[in-house]
Amino acid sequence: MKICLITPGHISTNPRLVKEATTLVEAGYKVHLIFTQYMGYLLGDDQLLLKNNPSITYDTLIWTNKDAFSRFLTGILQKLSNLFSSTFKHGFIFHKIVLNRNYRWQLRRAIAYKADLYIAHNAGALAVAADAAKKNRTRFAFDAEDYHRGEDLSARMMNSLIYLENKYLPEARYITASAPLIATAYAKLYNKPVTTILNVFPTPKLPIDKKTERASLKLFWFSQTVGLGRGIESIIISMAELKDRPIELHLLGNCDEAMKNRIGDIALEHGLNKRHIYYHPPIFADDIFSFASQFDIGMASETGIPLNRDICLTNKIFTYLQSGLAVVASNTSGQMQLIREYPQIGMLYENDNPSKLTSILAYYLDHSEELIFAKEQSLSLAEEIFNWEKEEKKILSIINNFK
Repeated sequence: MKICLITPGHISTNPRLVKEATTLVEAGYKVHLIFTQYMGYLLGDDQLLLKNNPSITYDTLIWTNKDAFSRFLTGILQKLSNLFSSTFKHGFIFHKIVLNRNYRWQLRRAIAYKADLYIAHNAGALAVAADAAKKNRTRFAFDAEDYHRGEDLSARMMNSLIYLENKYLPEARYITASAPLIATAYAKLYNKPVTTILNVFPTPKLPIDKKTERASLKLFWFSQTVGLGRGIESIIISMAELKDRPIELHLLGNCDEAMKNRIGDIALEHGLNKRHIYYHPPIFADDIFSFASQFDIGMASETGIPLNRDICLTNKIFTYLQSGLAVVASNTSGQMQLIREYPQIGMLYENDNPSKLTSILAYYLDHSEELIFAKEQSLSLAEEIFNWEKEEKKILSIINNFK
């Protein structure tokens, strides 16, 4: 059986797709990837993933700065599609290009592969998978890592998204989602079952640092890009209330000097010395667990805005669990559901209540034994429940039934 996985972007920024692809290959399926590369610094990461999985075939469109002309043309086409999608009520092709400027190129490659099943990762890939399946008289599926109509999109992009989801998702062979509340949202929209496949990873084997005496309490936050509006401000404000205590914030991700200065200004504004904040450049996805394990608390500081951020469960929170960190999470709907079911892994705080976060951090500073317990429980749950070895069985069950 031939399966084609499609994403509009880089595979190295889509670990969910990579995990699914490797699982399917190991199960004996032929897997083909169709993706686009547009950020030069990610080309090496993409290539390493492909090198490590030589049985996976692929088509990729590279339009970094070295191919500026193609980038310019597809950009013009996307801008025109933005205009025409709102001008013509049934401008079907324009809606597709609004969400994926390389829709036509990806569709040609998808049709040429002649898969038995096309799986779209990300809304921009949905029309590609559905149209290729129709052309080749086969089936397609959709993986919703996010609740896309709950994202912060422009009015035109939202219009195109809703149009395409309503057109295609009722016809999808199956839909998977990355969090229970996202699955519920899509199930209600289309009155069909949606399977939750959590954003977890293969189980790492990591030791827990059981020292009760620590030089400082180390907080960890990571993302592809370090930026404001994602809860970092609240963490800094709470740390400022504990400025005489040994506490550090470690931020991992792309962060230019301008952003570092803005974060530093926030710290100084609240009386926190910038030396309490450390910056780390991006690392390869497979190295995140060993890197994260040196810290104490994983900060899941989602603001809950827009709706998608309220109901999602990002790979961030599961990375913390699988790295053996205690979890301190903001009270988004998705994170509250998780922490209330597994309170032993950490604590919740209200987004609009920095004093609550301050009290949690102070508690862990004063109770090293409780911190160690939470870290042990995180790793234990990761080994028993929250790991890819468990989640991949759901995917294989779906695909095996498809045959």
